Amino acid sequence: MNENKKDMSNNLPSQRREFIKKMGGGALATVAAGSLSSIGCSSRAQDPDWSATYDWICVGSGIAGCAAAIAGHDKGMKTLLIERQDKFGGTTAQSGGILWVPMNALMKQEGISDSRDEALAYVAYVGGGYSRPEYREAYVDHAARVWDYLRDKADFKFRMGGTEFYYPVSPGSKGRGRLVTPEPFPAETLGAWRDRVHLSVFIRGFSEALANEEITYTESFGPNRLNQPAVAIWRKKLGADKVDAIIKKDEATRLGGAALVAYAIRALAKRGVEMRTGTSAERLLMNGSGVIGVTVRQNGKEQHLRAKKGVLLALGGDVDGRGGHGETESWALGAAAGGRIAATSVIVPMITLPSPDDKFPNGAPFGRSNKEAGLRHSVIVNRFGSRFGDESFFQDFGGKIKDFETMGQHRFKNFPCFLVFDQNCLDTESFVGMPPGNTENLDWVTKANSVAELAAKMKLPADKLQATLARFNEYARKGKDPEFNRKRHTMGTVEKPPFYGAEMNAPDPFFAETKIVINPKGQVVSANNGEEPIPGLYGCGNTTAITRIWGIGYQAGHSLMSAAVYGFLAAEHAASQRS
Repeated sequence: MNENKKDMSNNLPSQRREFIKKMGGGALATVAAGSLSSIGCSSRAQDPDWSATYDWICVGSGIAGCAAAIAGHDKGMKTLLIERQDKFGGTTAQSGGILWVPMNALMKQEGISDSRDEALAYVAYVGGGYSRPEYREAYVDHAARVWDYLRDKADFKFRMGGTEFYYPVSPGSKGRGRLVTPEPFPAETLGAWRDRVHLSVFIRGFSEALANEEITYTESFGPNRLNQPAVAIWRKKLGADKVDAIIKKDEATRLGGAALVAYAIRALAKRGVEMRTGTSAERLLMNGSGVIGVTVRQNGKEQHLRAKKGVLLALGGDVDGRGGHGETESWALGAAAGGRIAATSVIVPMITLPSPDDKFPNGAPFGRSNKEAGLRHSVIVNRFGSRFGDESFFQDFGGKIKDFETMGQHRFKNFPCFLVFDQNCLDTESFVGMPPGNTENLDWVTKANSVAELAAKMKLPADKLQATLARFNEYARKGKDPEFNRKRHTMGTVEKPPFYGAEMNAPDPFFAETKIVINPKGQVVSANNGEEPIPGLYGCGNTTAITRIWGIGYQAGHSLMSAAVYGFLAAEHAASQRS
């Protein structure tokens, strides 16, 4: 496999056309040429009127920006963290908070062996030959060090993950130990910052409440926080007092990604690092070819902030499906400064189940993924009525969404796709965060008394769907799936009427992500000069082309941990530079 695939820097996807419109007819040529005047990026002969001066300015408050701010402060730099939203946390707060950390201390305590060679072999496998050795080596060589630092110096608490998502057939794989999650975080220790840190998109704790009532089902993340109809249904199921207690406990004891961000904000607050919400980065300020500051907008007013050592772009995230700063800004800030950008096709897209009342904190639609895809008594089928992957492992069926039928209908085979389930599923599982047994607020789901009727309503071939379910039911009874090796504990027959179906939400198979390219030190590289870095400009997290680390594959925990690692590397490099 070719280890050094070229960046697709000039193959910008159609989603970015709005950026071209904003820039005028020659926008792309302007970026490629490094001319900044038409894109609002200042190249001034004299310094502007600085509102304030810092050494290190981190834009974005997910784990990427927070880790870089912690490292920057501890390296002696006067540090500022800014966040566009009114609360800290970004996409990290809405995640499961999983980190992939090879050779970590918890593994050693449990007697689980691991080595650099094994970790590198695994990462190379996941990348499918499209990752770059220097990037994955930087990750593997520094992950445990950065993780130890967060534990020992920043008072993060971690535990070994309860569920391992990994590729068991790969060289260097480990069935247990590399995935770690934050311990529950006591919100009271945030002090005055408590209400300025995002909660999880889910209300946790309903699984425990049902277990206390001796109701057993596959664990759910719980109802969406902004889905008031779902919360009302839970109030009917458990009683208002019990639900109010769950919500209160959920706010007081943060879990998952919400806990990870809370640990970071607490660490920064204890260090006295300046942190601002409601502050957006408008443009980078340059002196010649180097970045010397950033113009921000806060309370409707612009301020020019000087950065003597560097500006870090950690805007990341796709909470609204577009990036933390809207349609273009998460990458356009770097491009406007002459940075290289890469448009990369998403090989393994996240396929979600859209529940109409589920939303992100900013009001954007939210789609459920891993839990719903692996529910017992359900399957996912394509437009032919056939299964096409292991529903409990999205890396498997997600990667197959791009399979194309060259002959015949000449269309994508598995796009669109559909979740099909039965009454057993609703009776025993938490469907879209609702209590087991719930049938309310499901008018968006297709319902039928037979498989044939369901197929007709969903415009699927009835004979194929019936054959698919008959075959799967035999697998479920035997506890073994010879077609796709679906995990036994996620299987269950789909045979009890009524039957249900819903179309899954999958990205356009041509969807591509546009990212800023960094080097293994976290420096943004120039569009004009090969791998030459732009002085004073850094990046980490999902703002950047992390495909250089992970290639075409996906491993749970890699996004958050690579964000922290490269945030540290960027801060350490910036601290070593002269002001």
